[in-house]
Amino acid sequence: MSLANDTNPWAPAESESAIVAERAWLQGDMLSAVAYGAQLVLFCLCFRLLYNQLSHNNSRSTLSILLFLCVAFILGTLFMASIADFAQLSFIDNRNFPGGPEAFESEMNTNPIELMGNVVFTLQNWLCDGLLVSALS
Repeated sequence: MSLANDTNPWAPAESESAIVAERAWLQGDMLSAVAYGAQLVLFCLCFRLLYNQLSHNNSRSTLSILLFLCVAFILGTLFMASIADFAQLSFIDNRNFPGGPEAFESEMNTNPIELMGNVVFTLQNWLCDGLLVSALS
């Protein structure tokens, strides 16, 4: 399949390198959605298992793990919402930005939605790294 399709009258008037970058960005967002689906399934399974094991003897440790799971899941959900919203801003709402979505992403990296995504992604990584470090201690 050719990347440049001269017979398509609806093809965007962008350079081939910009089209390749935009395709990779959009496909990356779709792969992130697949990973989020796996995170959702694992969250539900782990939450149910831990909740069913909750008893008076282990309530403190089990509740702390449940809290960790919920916070990590909420951060992952916020991250997915931010990349979906920013993709919409780039590819739909501001499609005719000079240079296309790729230039919009470069220029608008201080957009509150983009910043939120970066912050929650970093927080989630720190949270998971902290769990790993505490487990090794």
